[in-house]
Amino acid sequence: MFCAKCGKELKENWKICPNCGKSIDNANADPMGQPAGQSGYSNNGPGASGPGPGFQPNYSSPHPGYAGGQTRGANHGAPPNRNGSFKPSPAVILWGALAGLGVLGAVIFGGMKLSSGKGGSVETIGDYYVTGCTDVVKVREDADEESDVLTKLSNGEKVSLIDKEDDEYWKIYIKAEKITGYMPNYYLTNEKEAVTEPVTKYVDIEDGETMTIRSLPKGDASAVGILERGQKVTLMADMAGNFDYIYANKSKTYGYVESENLSSKKVSAAATPAPATATPQPAAQAQAQPQPQGKIIGSAAAPVNHLGQYYVSLQKGYLALRNAKAFDSSNEIGQMNNGDYVWAMETGGSYWYVYSPSLGMYGYTNSAYLTTSPVTASRPSGRTYLGVYYANVASGYLALRNATAFDASNEIGKISNGAEVDVIDMSAGEYWYVYVPSLNQEGYVNSQYLR
Repeated sequence: MFCAKCGKELKENWKICPNCGKSIDNANADPMGQPAGQSGYSNNGPGASGPGPGFQPNYSSPHPGYAGGQTRGANHGAPPNRNGSFKPSPAVILWGALAGLGVLGAVIFGGMKLSSGKGGSVETIGDYYVTGCTDVVKVREDADEESDVLTKLSNGEKVSLIDKEDDEYWKIYIKAEKITGYMPNYYLTNEKEAVTEPVTKYVDIEDGETMTIRSLPKGDASAVGILERGQKVTLMADMAGNFDYIYANKSKTYGYVESENLSSKKVSAAATPAPATATPQPAAQAQAQPQPQGKIIGSAAAPVNHLGQYYVSLQKGYLALRNAKAFDSSNEIGQMNNGDYVWAMETGGSYWYVYSPSLGMYGYTNSAYLTTSPVTASRPSGRTYLGVYYANVASGYLALRNATAFDASNEIGKISNGAEVDVIDMSAGEYWYVYVPSLNQEGYVNSQYLR
């Protein structure tokens, strides 16, 4: 039975209600939880319209006043009050408030970190979308095409970038499947609207001209390849703006080209070879340089063909580009930093004849400091990164410093144009604290020269 005053459930042998202190009179107590004389049910005499004898209210049945058909009764922490509506206890109110705060926290922090499905979290630095694949792209356990396949993705599916630990494979997180793995970066774009099926295009430029494939969708980005009129390419991402992301079938190169120079119709190949200025043979320039030996030395257009791409690998300092096959301070014409790449024009011996895209120059360099593998480094652990940027300098290099000021004495590294820069802290103002993978160093850079 229940107290006629407050509605608390009572035991048969109680004399006083422990909740409100009212003296218990069995004659006035209501076994159905309502005060005597105020029950919504009749005494069930002749002609009564209420429930029959022995009726017990079903407190577990759905009640229209409870959203979603919730049940009424003791399971909700309190019995019904006098007018039949639900009256939650203070404990229920407290737990409800705590639950609300928990949901709010999940919404806020859920936008910052993605659950790993293992009780931890996965830090990501941006969303990307699969593009340019004919069927599916395989996500693997490691950055190796021989490693186990974890899942497969189709065009348009979204992933979150964790890190660029490998030159070809990026570490990604798939929220929908709670999977962390690796996939080729050339099937990813950070523009959702750019996603496309692979489409065949043809280079449509003037006869005798060449078109540069660039590392970024900007006209001043470093060159990664050259295309001639009529060459077939595969459109990987149909981007907004002046550039599209393509795959050059002949040179097996991925990069960005000006979209206005691509045609859906087949274009006849160049009728004549590229002009002399695009190959290492113009006599006029060679005569103006020391020890020309029939080759371009110094600034000139990028080559149409080369023997391979190599990367500068140094522990410190720079690798000199020279106008002669010898070590001499007087023959230096340029400086290349760790992680820069060159295109080999002639190999053999200690000094190779190369073209440096970062300098836009031809010359000789010591082959002992060249490697076929990209020079990369894993990010230091325990860091939170605010974003990935790239060095943007018209000439020379971007200095890495140990202080937030322009001073020759605080320079600790040289960052090439187009090199990746991972931002750690922006709070110092003009100078940001960063990590540079190509140098495997941390320090400050002038943020005005980042894009």
